[in-house]
Amino acid sequence: MPRSTPIAIIRLSLVIALTGGVLLVWPVAAQPPYTVQSIPIEELDAIIRQSGNCLMVVMAAWCHPCIEELPALKMLDQKYAGQGLRMVGISLDYGGPQAMQPLLKQYQIGFPVYWTGEAAIQKYAITKIPLLIFFRDGQMISRLQGRRSPAALEKEIVLFLQGS
Repeated sequence: MPRSTPIAIIRLSLVIALTGGVLLVWPVAAQPPYTVQSIPIEELDAIIRQSGNCLMVVMAAWCHPCIEELPALKMLDQKYAGQGLRMVGISLDYGGPQAMQPLLKQYQIGFPVYWTGEAAIQKYAITKIPLLIFFRDGQMISRLQGRRSPAALEKEIVLFLQGS
């Protein structure tokens, strides 16, 4: 039987105390890194429509500028998720979803990344990467092509969240 850490015991005690002695059980969300999921384009569209302020990060494992942006995007996702930003990644790797997986693990990316084959390329008229596509309630608001500094990325996200 695995041993509980003192922190786990404190958390369990707190849950029991806060619920009047009733132990509540709920599913635990997956922890990063996510697994790149292969999904149909219609499912991706539904995710974007339901995400409110959605930032789609279009990337590929072979794209050096895309990889260079990942640490900054990870930090910005963590910083602005509580302010309504929902970041999702799209892998354009021809090798399938498994091509991006080692990078998600290496950088401990905490936002979901999807693979749709060539469907996303056609649907979103993707011609260059890295590419950021901003959506509000499923409607495309703006597109930013090319690598940007962490400060420039943050400025764009702040403007987007402010409704500009």
